[in-house]
Amino acid sequence: MIAPGSADALRLRQVNGSTLIVNNALFSQLGRAIDIQSSTGVSVLNNAGEGSVIGSAAGFTVVGSPTTMLAAASYAGTVPQDLVPIAGSPLIGAANVGSAPASDFDEVTRDASPDIGALERGGNAADRWTPAPGFKRAPRIFRNGFEE
Repeated sequence: MIAPGSADALRLRQVNGSTLIVNNALFSQLGRAIDIQSSTGVSVLNNAGEGSVIGSAAGFTVVGSPTTMLAAASYAGTVPQDLVPIAGSPLIGAANVGSAPASDFDEVTRDASPDIGALERGGNAADRWTPAPGFKRAPRIFRNGFEE
């Protein structure tokens, strides 16, 4: 998550019960990377990025900005953004193995030492989804249970 300005990357309020925040790349330009308040049972593990933390400083490592950790990302949000960790990034191989999914957001198989964040470094760049204006299909409208 990349949060520009004073926005928080991740905010939890009044969460009660076993909740695990794990393996996220969280970047906040001027706000908080993680802001947990009025909550119980929340655990934070193997997250990294930029910004301050309220509620659970353990489990978050400050590593730098998205422009220095990711292939082509910025707080400006100019597309296309490439959220794959760059070579040498501390995000690489730093995820909690037991909590990492078998594949990343683009269905690239994670290796034995998975990366923190939605995307695993490696795979074929041509197979990756590129966020860009107009990438979503127009919404469909349903009336009386039938598609128009």
